[in-house]
Amino acid sequence: MTRPLIARDSFEKQVVLRLYVAGDAQNSIRARENLRRFLDENQGIRCDLEIIDVLVQPDVMIEQNVFLTPALQRLNPEPERLIYGNLDDSNALNDLIL
Repeated sequence: MTRPLIARDSFEKQVVLRLYVAGDAQNSIRARENLRRFLDENQGIRCDLEIIDVLVQPDVMIEQNVFLTPALQRLNPEPERLIYGNLDDSNALNDLIL
């Protein structure tokens, strides 16, 4: 079993994330799975996750200046940050969410 990267009681603020995906494209499926796995392994994170399918809601992607998918955007806590890819790098996820 993988050890969580974030201590369960180390998070005090609500994390607000937005995941941009392109329907059921392979990388979008992997990004959803990898993010779900990361959050399951780090249940101490209070997280509000919104998933935007850019094939259905392209206006949100354009308004946020996101031009590639999959992309994960941290809206809160500030500053806002954005990473691209299938989210298979747990260290990058850890850095983004902290």
